[in-house]
Amino acid sequence: MNQEPLFIKKTGVQTRWANMENPKGEKGKAGMAHKGRKGSPCLRPLACGQTHVLAEAQGSGMIRHIWITFEQHLTPQALKGFKLECFWDGSEKPAVSVPIARA
Repeated sequence: MNQEPLFIKKTGVQTRWANMENPKGEKGKAGMAHKGRKGSPCLRPLACGQTHVLAEAQGSGMIRHIWITFEQHLTPQALKGFKLECFWDGSEKPAVSVPIARA
């Protein structure tokens, strides 16, 4: 079986970068909050039980990298409360459900 490394982009493949200002990864839509400057690079604190969609895509594709940072003042107990969930194809049940920080 001939497998190509994941870091090589195949010809004809379109890339997308989802971020706080552009969760759908639309071309030319990032950095729009303040005329091209990063006016909304981060998410404000979530209330207990609140959720937030980090990225939303249609069609087939591949997630190659997820980068999440947190404010420095969060306690280990607070970090254990964060969970990353991934849903495919409109499913109500997550295909991936993992805590961000482990004990």
